[in-house]
Amino acid sequence: MKVSEDFAELYGALLGDGCLSKYIRKGRNTPTLCTVFTGHTRDLSYYQNTLQPMLIKLYGVEGGIRKRKGENTINLTTTTRRVFEFL
Repeated sequence: MKVSEDFAELYGALLGDGCLSKYIRKGRNTPTLCTVFTGHTRDLSYYQNTLQPMLIKLYGVEGGIRKRKGENTINLTTTTRRVFEFL
């Protein structure tokens, strides 16, 4: 993949407020590979209008945006292997 402004923005968001996590779900034998971007709810429009479209453009993956219950925190999450392995 050629480095682009979109990739640089997405990667910067991952370095600043994200994580790559590998774990085994209960009752499964294969690992789940999870890429998560975390932010404050006031940044919801940035996640919806910038980061999520970049995931779609770069990887063809929409990911899911969810608010954490009882917190002012949102997560943009994907469990797509190729995204995890590339990043």
